[in-house]
Amino acid sequence: MFDMQKIGKKISSLRKEKGLTQMELADRMNISYQAVSNWERGNTMPDISKLPELAEIFGVSIEELLCDERKGKLVEEISEDKVPTAVTAEELSELAPILTQEQFKKTYRENKNQKADRKALALLAPFMDEKDLAECARKMLEENGNLKGLEEIAPFMDEKDLGQIAEEFLEKKGGELKDLAALAPFMDEEKIEKIAKNFVEEKNGDAKELAPLAPFMDDAALSEIAKIIVERGGGPEQLVVLAPFMDEEALGHAAAEYLKREGNVSSLTALAPFLESSFLKELLFKRQK
Repeated sequence: MFDMQKIGKKISSLRKEKGLTQMELADRMNISYQAVSNWERGNTMPDISKLPELAEIFGVSIEELLCDERKGKLVEEISEDKVPTAVTAEELSELAPILTQEQFKKTYRENKNQKADRKALALLAPFMDEKDLAECARKMLEENGNLKGLEEIAPFMDEKDLGQIAEEFLEKKGGELKDLAALAPFMDEEKIEKIAKNFVEEKNGDAKELAPLAPFMDDAALSEIAKIIVERGGGPEQLVVLAPFMDEEALGHAAAEYLKREGNVSSLTALAPFLESSFLKELLFKRQK
């Protein structure tokens, strides 16, 4: 990262050498003196658009102003509308906070084939275009064969892109639903519901494996999946992971179907904590008659 304290001291020293007050420097640059004060205190960095002007006022290079030859050279190129090459992901993550969105995007795309580790990608993610993030996520999936590391960039991705990648992981890479636990909060709800329904209906999967997805589905989707489980003969223990998130009325219908099918109130033991007490009393009363 840029050493903002060091840069702040450099700006303060150069300003004093020029015999300028903070207010005079601010007036020359058409900015507030608070901005100059924050630079010199190391609280903020000058905007990239201001660096060439600041360097010119002080009669120094941007490299000298930023106290870093390599980063200063990169900033100077970018401020001159050039797109530097051979920029590492680590370097770009340090430059990102002072670049405009367009400057960052151009620099990233020119250098995206540079090898980047998970830590660097996580730092770049807040500044990246959603299209670039989706491309990066698919590359990670192809290289790793799993979703490892994706949870670090998922909060910044388009939810539909993330859902599509999760679906590809399940269908093409033989992934398991439990691997989606960290991604589910950032996925498109419709995609989550489609994945869950396909798992239960088409793949005849064990509903207990839906635990990572259940909190992110709406009542209608959960009720539909519960109905599928009951109709295919799945027992109450299959609904336990869905029960805490289901509409009580829908859960009651499922319980009634179990009771009709099995004729034994004890079969509802697993679901009892999630059923309305009035419903349970009614069932018991009917069984006693």
